[in-house]
Amino acid sequence: MPLFHTGAWDYFKLFFYRRGAVVLAERFDAEEAVELIERHRCNGMFSVPLTLRQIVEAPSFAEADMSSMRFVAYGSYDPSNVMVRVLNAFRERGAHEVGITHVYGMTEAGPFISFMPPDRAEQKPGSIGRPLPGVQLRLLDEEMKPVAAGETGEICLRAPCLMSGYLNRPEATAEAFGGGWLHTGDLGRVDEEGDLHLVDRKKDMIRSGGENVFAKEVEQILIVHPAIRDCAVVGLPDADYGERVVAAVMLEETGATDELEVIAYVRQRIAGFKTPRQIFFVEEFPRTPAGKIQKHLLRESLLLSAVS
Repeated sequence: MPLFHTGAWDYFKLFFYRRGAVVLAERFDAEEAVELIERHRCNGMFSVPLTLRQIVEAPSFAEADMSSMRFVAYGSYDPSNVMVRVLNAFRERGAHEVGITHVYGMTEAGPFISFMPPDRAEQKPGSIGRPLPGVQLRLLDEEMKPVAAGETGEICLRAPCLMSGYLNRPEATAEAFGGGWLHTGDLGRVDEEGDLHLVDRKKDMIRSGGENVFAKEVEQILIVHPAIRDCAVVGLPDADYGERVVAAVMLEETGATDELEVIAYVRQRIAGFKTPRQIFFVEEFPRTPAGKIQKHLLRESLLLSAVS
C-alpha cells in the first residue's frame, strides 16, 4: 500500500491555505443544522452517517436551499449505504456539485489516518481510502507480522503526528505502541486496488464455537432489512459456545417484524454460525456525542435482559 495519497493533500490544502469560517453548534439538532447551512451558505460539513441521515430526513430539509454545499465528509462506517442517499438528497436540494469523502482517524493519530477523495468515494463509499502524507500503515497479525494481500489484520501505523503516550498510563502506552507501531484496535483489509476497508473493531469480534464472527458483517445483513432502521451485533457469554451472537435492532416507525423472521432473514444470507441466536428490539441505542453506538453499554444492557 502506498504511503502517500497526493489527492488527499491537495484536498486538505483548501482548509489550510484559504481563508474561511467555521460554524459551530453547541449540540447536534437536525433542524438547526439545516437552518445553519442555509443561513451561513456553508460549503461543507463533517459528520457521521447517522446524523447526516437525520438532516436529510428533517421536515425543513424538503424545502431547504442546499446549493452552497460542495462536500460532505464523514467518519464511521456506513453499512446501510446511507451516504449515497444523503448525496442524492443534497443534490435534489440544489447542491449539484456536492461530493462525499470518507475520512478515517483517531485522536491518538493526530487525528486523521486515511482519506478517500470525492472523485472516488461515491463509487466506493465503503472504503476509507489510502494513508495521508507521512502515514506509514501496515496490517499486522497477532504475531506482529504483515498479513497477506486481501487478508484481515489490525491497522497499525507510524507517523510524525502520533501521540507521545497516555497521561500517567505507561502500561497503556506500552500496549498501544507494541512492536513500535501504534495499534488502532481496528481490523482492516486492502482490496485489489490498494484501498483500505474497515472490517470491525478488534474487541467487537465474537468468538463463537471456535469460529470468528465479525459483528459488522452481520450488521450489514441486518441493516438492509426493510423494517430495520439501525442495529448492533454483540457477543454474550454462552456456556456451550463461549459466546453467542445476538443482535439489537431498532425498527423503522412503520416497520413490523418479529424475532423468528429476522433470524430467518439473516440465515438465508450468511453462514449459520454467524446468524444471531437472539434478537432484542430496542427503542434507542446508547451513543457517544458523535452518534456512535456504545457497544460496551449495549452489551451490559442486553446481558441484564437475557438474565431476566
